[in-house]
Amino acid sequence: NFALNATMALAASLVEGEGDVQAEAMSEDAANEPTLEDLSVDESLSPIDRVEHYMRSDLAMHRALVAKEIRETAVAVGVHSTTVALLPVIQQLVRDSEPMVRVTIVEQFVPLVRFFLAELPEEGYTVLSTVFLPHCVNMLTDVTETVRGTAHSVLLALIPFVRPDNLTDCLCPVLATLSEDDYVEENRVEALSLMGKAAALFTPEMNAFVVERFLRLSEDPMFRVRKVVAASVGAVAAAIGPELAESALLPVYLHLSDDEIWGVRKACAEALVDMAGAVSVEARRGALTDLFQRLAEDQSRWVRSAIFQSLGPFIATFHSPQAQEARRAAAAAKVEEEREKEREAAATAAAAASKSEGGMAGDGGDGGGDGERDRHQSIGGTGAEQASSPTTTTAGVCGPTASTPAEMPGDEGTHSGGVPGSVLGRRS
Repeated sequence: NFALNATMALAASLVEGEGDVQAEAMSEDAANEPTLEDLSVDESLSPIDRVEHYMRSDLAMHRALVAKEIRETAVAVGVHSTTVALLPVIQQLVRDSEPMVRVTIVEQFVPLVRFFLAELPEEGYTVLSTVFLPHCVNMLTDVTETVRGTAHSVLLALIPFVRPDNLTDCLCPVLATLSEDDYVEENRVEALSLMGKAAALFTPEMNAFVVERFLRLSEDPMFRVRKVVAASVGAVAAAIGPELAESALLPVYLHLSDDEIWGVRKACAEALVDMAGAVSVEARRGALTDLFQRLAEDQSRWVRSAIFQSLGPFIATFHSPQAQEARRAAAAAKVEEEREKEREAAATAAAAASKSEGGMAGDGGDGGGDGERDRHQSIGGTGAEQASSPTTTTAGVCGPTASTPAEMPGDEGTHSGGVPGSVLGRRS
């Protein structure tokens, strides 16, 4: 009993001591929490003084505020003061200990680049290539996933500002570094994702480099890397041209479509349309059609679902502009043939009507005077009739035609409608 009581007393004292430690820690945390006065910002300071003051703050919120307003501060103080005073601040913010601050400053890179290029194009491009691009590339390997993702998006937005003759020097080193990192899987995935999303901006000099990286990483032991290769191969194939795509990347794509991991095969199914648009029609009818049939019978229902969702767009890739032009030309030729037949039929009818008119005129030669007067009256009419009715309508082979009395033939021949004058006279 004595031992039991001693043990219980010791346990109670330990619990009491632990409670005192926790209470003390909570009181210290409460004491260290910033007050409303600490969080406030002194608006009386000039833009540069406010940046310099709050850059030294222990509160991450103040440093994040400086990063968020860095572009507005640059516009307020001008490009020269920005170059002298704010660029050093930017270089400190990208190395801040708080991920929130690093994310906030990298989000301001694109607006700042636009500001520099608008004010001083040549000097601004130098700042882009020596300050913003290197920092953005370095943040691709940040320890925080949010920072890496933001830097990835910002780098894709900065690439269009890079001149084509400098694109290889800016991109190839970072892609080589990331893709050759055999220890960090995420870096290899990042390199492949960049190559896929920036494929449309590639220069011909980069094609061989990119193809070599895809060939190397398609054999990566990590399935996530192979999955990104399969997902990006269509966009890269469309960028490097059909010949190189068909000779170099199509075998890689077909190999990955038979991968043991269903997620890799599903990525190939989703990339089918992009790959089909990058290769020749013969490759679509042959290798890609066989691939479709094989994935349509895949053991994974997710792969089957993905390949059947690509069926309609895949069929549409067989549509050829040359074939459409040929069909249009054939349709136009057929229409012209039908019109020619109509013209021949009209000419035959007119010839038959003219021959009939000649036979009728020979039969009624004795009463030619009266018939001739009747025909003149029927066709031309009297002067009073012409004055009161200036337009006469006749019906011919091609339908009703309106003509003025001056245009009507008086004695012989065929009217604009195609019916001989004597026939109209006899009908009247």
